[in-house]
Amino acid sequence: MDLIGSIVMIAFLFFGTFYKGDGGFYSVKYNVTGYKMLFNTDFIMGTLLLLCPAITLITNYVTAMKKSEKLIKLVMPILALILVFVLKSQLSSELDYSGGSMGLGFSGIVYLIAGLVSLIAAVARFLNQDLSQKIKGKK
Repeated sequence: MDLIGSIVMIAFLFFGTFYKGDGGFYSVKYNVTGYKMLFNTDFIMGTLLLLCPAITLITNYVTAMKKSEKLIKLVMPILALILVFVLKSQLSSELDYSGGSMGLGFSGIVYLIAGLVSLIAAVARFLNQDLSQKIKGKK
């Protein structure tokens, strides 16, 4: 489940509006896509929105990461979720002069949900629980 969450997180960085603002006094809509956050040098932390789920994906294939796989898969979704709100506040400070407010767009909400799914799966794996058995109701 953490792999599915990571794939969805990466995919929705490239589709739709990640952050949206109402524009404030100027009433001009302010939309920021995920890929604009990735390739903008003003928001260098936006690159981490892609790197966190990518690192989660590659831990299965890199043998040097196998020893700390559970910890990496636990920390990366937490870091990604924190970054979503840090970048939102950073963008909000840009709109602050016009009295505007910044919120999450559709792809930002899907990114958060996928991040939470990935985090739940990582916590279950870290605690040595089998989620598929828990979902089916078996012990």
